[in-house]
Amino acid sequence: MKLKKLWETYFFKKRYIMSYHDIKHPSINVFFKSMDDPDIDCLMSRVNVDFYRYLMIRKNDPAWVVFYYEINNTVLGYSFLHAPLKTEWNDSLPTNNREARVSTDFIYPEYRGRGILGEITKCQIKYAHENNLKLWCVIEASNSLAMKASYRYKSIDKLNFLIKFFSRNVISITINPFRFYILLGNKRAKR
Repeated sequence: MKLKKLWETYFFKKRYIMSYHDIKHPSINVFFKSMDDPDIDCLMSRVNVDFYRYLMIRKNDPAWVVFYYEINNTVLGYSFLHAPLKTEWNDSLPTNNREARVSTDFIYPEYRGRGILGEITKCQIKYAHENNLKLWCVIEASNSLAMKASYRYKSIDKLNFLIKFFSRNVISITINPFRFYILLGNKRAKR
């Protein structure tokens, strides 16, 4: 297993590009804000260091929307949508206009297994539907837990292969349709 992880980290990684389906009614405990919303500072003042770091990186960028599950002013989990107005690169793949890509799903360990991510996902599906956006995400083939959890709301749309040179993504290939990207400049991995 260590050899496989080493191989994926430094040389080659297989990923699935998943598309979403099944519009559901989201929970009343899920909230969302555009990262250029002036009220984002109120959320930032009451979250932990890791969530705060993601919020700071994306603050004032209208291409990002944060979704979070909250009860009694306590955030139990969060996820981001990358929905740019023009093509932008994120994690070695382009997100195009009229698309929304799910990124950085996280549920705090003590709240896992309660369906919180599913509720956030339903809210993201509704948001994408209401804004006429194609919703998608990327899941690493080696992440069997995420793959298992994915099939309730997603299906495999295409494959993505990353060719790496000592842990740096240098080529991204998608199948169905075939696309070949050399990852230079702004195409390099960023999250």
